[in-house]
This record gives sequence, C-alpha cells and structure tokens, in this order.
Amino acid sequence: MRPEANPCSIMRQDGKERAIMEDSGVHPPRWDTTAIFPSLNAPELKNALTTLDAGMAALVELLSSAVEGREARDVARLFDRILIRFDDLLRLSWTVEAYLYGLLVVDSRDALAQRQWSAFAERRQRVRAIEARVTGWLGTLDSERLIATSERAASHAFLLRRAAADAARQMSAAEESLAAELAATGAVAWQKLHGDIWSQLRVEFEVGGESRAVSISEARSLAQHPERATRRAAHDGEQRAWQRSALQLAAALNGVKGHALTLSARRGWDSPLDAACVVSQIDRATLDAMLLAVNASLPDFHRYLRAKASAMDVARLAWHDLYAPVGEGRRIWTFEDARALILEAFAGFSDRLCDLASQAFEERWIDAEPRDGKQGGGLCLSFPDGTSRITVNYTPAFMGVRQLAHELGHAYHTRLLSEAGRSVWQWSRTPDTLAETAAIFCESLVREAALADARDDERVFMLDATLQNTCRFLVEGMASFVFEQRMLEIRRTRELSVAELNGLALECQLETFGDALDPASLPPFMWASRPHAFVPETSHAAIPYMFGQLLAIGLNDRYQTRPDTFPAELDPLLASASTADIPTLAAIVGIDLRDDAFWQASVALIRQDVDQFQTLIDRVDTVSTS
Repeated sequence: MRPEANPCSIMRQDGKERAIMEDSGVHPPRWDTTAIFPSLNAPELKNALTTLDAGMAALVELLSSAVEGREARDVARLFDRILIRFDDLLRLSWTVEAYLYGLLVVDSRDALAQRQWSAFAERRQRVRAIEARVTGWLGTLDSERLIATSERAASHAFLLRRAAADAARQMSAAEESLAAELAATGAVAWQKLHGDIWSQLRVEFEVGGESRAVSISEARSLAQHPERATRRAAHDGEQRAWQRSALQLAAALNGVKGHALTLSARRGWDSPLDAACVVSQIDRATLDAMLLAVNASLPDFHRYLRAKASAMDVARLAWHDLYAPVGEGRRIWTFEDARALILEAFAGFSDRLCDLASQAFEERWIDAEPRDGKQGGGLCLSFPDGTSRITVNYTPAFMGVRQLAHELGHAYHTRLLSEAGRSVWQWSRTPDTLAETAAIFCESLVREAALADARDDERVFMLDATLQNTCRFLVEGMASFVFEQRMLEIRRTRELSVAELNGLALECQLETFGDALDPASLPPFMWASRPHAFVPETSHAAIPYMFGQLLAIGLNDRYQTRPDTFPAELDPLLASASTADIPTLAAIVGIDLRDDAFWQASVALIRQDVDQFQTLIDRVDTVSTS
C-alpha cells in the first residue's frame, strides 16, 4: 500500500494543485442519488411529498383524538398505533430532507434544488411541530406502567423516560408549533445563508506573481501544500473572503444563538449547555471529566507543535503551518489508493465493516470531487434503510484518506442501527457523541493499517497527520467550546459585532494554543468558518468531536489488546444508540466515563504519539517547506 509518486514534484512544477488530481490519476467520483429518488422532477418525489402531507394530517388527527380521550382506553395499543405512524412519518421526512439537502451541499447553485428545499422547509417545520406534540402526549402517560405492559414501549424505554422529562420542559402546544413555524424563516434561514455563502465564496490570492481565485474547499486543500508561501497566501486569502461576508455571517450567528437562548430559557434550561448534554446523552459529570482531560492534553500538543516547528526549521509555527507536510514519507494518495487502504484496514476489523465500505464504493455513495458551489468539509447523509451518501472534498494526501474513512464510519454506524432493528425514532435520536466515536474509530483503523509496515520517514509523516487531526478535534475544539460559552453569555443581553466576534475568537485560540503558534497568524474569522456553529437545533458542536476523539482512542487501545473479540463488543455498543445514555452504553465495554482515569488514559496515549514523533524527527531529515 505504498504509492510511490511524490506530490512535491508535481506541486512544484507549476504551483497548481489541480495538476495533482490530473497527473496522479485520482479522478474522485461523484455520487449517484437516483436510488433514493430518480430526479427532482420524478413522480416518486412528488408522491413522497403527497404521502408525507397525508401522514402528517393522519397523525395530527390521531394525536388529537388521544388527547381528547376519543381513542380506546387501551394505552399500550394506542401507543403502538401512534409510534408506528410517527416512525413512518419520520422515515419519509428524513429521506426527503436528506436527499434535498445533499443536492444543495454538492451544488448550492442548483436553482431547482434551492426551490425544492425552500418548498420543503415548511413541511420540515410541521414535522418538528408534530414531534413536539408526540413528546407532549407521551409526557402525559404513566411511562413505567406502559413499559411494563407493552413490548414496543419496553424497547423504547429510554426514549419514553426522556420524553417525559422533555415534556415537562415544553412550552404550550401552540407555542411549540409557532416556534417550529418561525424557525423556517428565522434560525433555519440563517443556517441556509451560511451554507450558501460558504459554498460560493471565492478565495483570491497571489503566489509567485500569479493571481488565483478558488473555492473555499480548494483553498483549504492548500493547507497541506509543501510551499510555505502558498499556504500563507491561501490562508490569508480565505480570511479576506470571510471578511467580505462578515456582516451577514455575524447577523446569522447572532440570530441562531439568540434563537437557541430564547428557546432554552422558555423551556426551563439554565443554559444551552445543559440542553446540549441531554441531546448528547451524557451528564455534566461525564462532560466535566472529558473537558478536564482535554485541558490536560494541551501542554502535550504545544510540545508537538514546537517539535514540528523544529522539524520544519522555523522558529515558531504559524496557523497556516498546522497541516503542512512533515517528513519525506509524504506522497500522493489517489482515490483508488484510499479505497484500497480503507478496505484493507476495515477488513482487518470485520467482514461487516469491509462489506459496508465496499458497497459504498461500488454503488457510488461517495461524492469526492472538489468543485465550485460545493460546501467544504465532509458529511455523511444517512437514510433509515441503512444506506448513506457521503460528500467529501478529496485531496490526494493522507488527510483525505482519513476524512473518507471518517465519513464511512458514520455510514457503518447507520448500517449497524438498521441491522439491529432500531426504530426511526431511536435512529433519529442517535447522539453525535456516539456517532463521532464510530467515525473516529474507523479513522484509527486506517491510521494503524498505514503505520503497520511504514519506514521511519513514513511514520513521521503519518504520526504528524494523526496529531494534526487530534489537535484539530481537541485543541481547536476546546477553543470553539470556550468561544461558544463566552459568546452565549454576551448574547444573552445583546448582539456581538464582527469586531467582537473576531476578538473573542483570537482570545480563545490564544488560550488553547498558547505560545506554540505565532499569535499574528491566528484566524480571526474562525467563528465564521464553522458550519456546525450555525445549526439551530444544537449548540456546543465541539463536544461530540472532543468526546468522540478521546473515546475512540480508548476503544482503539482495547481493540489492539484483544483484536479477535473486540469487534463483537464494539458493534453492540454502537447499535444500542438511544436505548440508554452513553455512560451506560460505555459500560458494555468496561468503560466508566465519569471516571477521570479513562479520559486521562486516552491523553496518555496521545502523549505517546508526541513522544514517538519527537524521537523520529531526530532520526530523519524532516524539513518539508520552503
């Protein structure tokens, strides 16, 4: 699994990274969504929308009858009827929503998809309002008695008990319905604005006397360029691009966070963080133990960043050096190379995981081609039938391989839930904490496979790629977490200006990265470039990534000690989403998430990676920039 081409020779020929894709034969694929719906004009999609409308009307009528006492007194039978219809509604709504959203993610300039998505937004919010009504009705029931008398209720015991707690925090039915309707033209519209701006921004910069204008995704890929001047030019160009839209994006972020604060207060939460813990299915003791470990890891990351600066022969790293290649083991990883390594790594874990990845490649679930109009980053759109669609902006570097493995990990989690027979209600409540654990664990499988027979120079390169990723999730994640906490505190009383958001972002980055990075290079528009921060339904989006990173490290350590039996332990844990809270599920594999010792053990493993990185760079010639 050793592609021999050296990306530096190609990049330095003419400075155009697109040549990498052409000369290396990568040719990343585009996905095929016709198995979901043949097209936006297909009768199947129109019929689905008609069925969705009828399903909403029928469920509203059934709920009204239940609340008014017009239905049979057999509560268990009534619960079964409502849950079956609710599940059917969620299945259809989720399928249409994911299909339409996916089309916009890969091409925000698709006018027909934009119109269809806008038309669907009203239905989407009606479904949210019906979900609130279902929760409210469940809250009126004797959950424990129902669980004892109904097999279906017993299999949903965790969500029933949670629904009772949620119902106690709900506003009136009319208020919840109004909130859902207003979100379509409020917070959800702000989120869509961010996505549209993200996908259509052009980054303009100059390198070697040549002017360039590329998408955000293409500019981000240059963070891995071996030429320091190119990395800096792309980074500075991106910051200027965000600045051009800063006023609109500041309004969007203020709008989304104001929405979250208003609703959390009306529902009786002390803060959005408390609500985020419930959505993540963890408690504050677990969160506090995890955050303590992340803070404990910061000195080790500072040590790594200083070692990397030494390896690159620079006095101190700049932000645009974070993803710079180190070591002569760097190489082009074509999309076919990525596919081969991922299948090899996944097969080493289990046939089930390998089969899922094979299906994703063979049935064209993956849209990997970077292009204008496509949102940056990676995304797995999962469907209730156990299939998925994955979008990444594939770059021919090991980071691109890891990102692809990450999204396939989400697809695997979806498949496990489907095979376990989870209802759509359970499936849709899968917490991001567990979802990110599955995805990051799959990344770790690829890392271990790549390191298995690597030479010292290759190990330097791959350890650096691993530490880059871990640094992104934990150090940048902590900066984002602290930023959101402080931003929300100010937003309780007023909006924040662009200058204030920039100042707060720089303050939080400086606290987490310390003096390991040049403070003059920190990105003031960090807040604008985080799509998760603009999602109305959730807050503190950094938590699942920090949580998943450290939990996945701990799980991988257990896998390394007992590779033959561990897959049979991990799969049930992942497949049990929404049947218990995460600390309870973690006990399946003998982990106490409320105990500092587990989290600190994961940090100790990161420390070992840093130690190994430092040792290796002393043995090999690692300077990789000019």
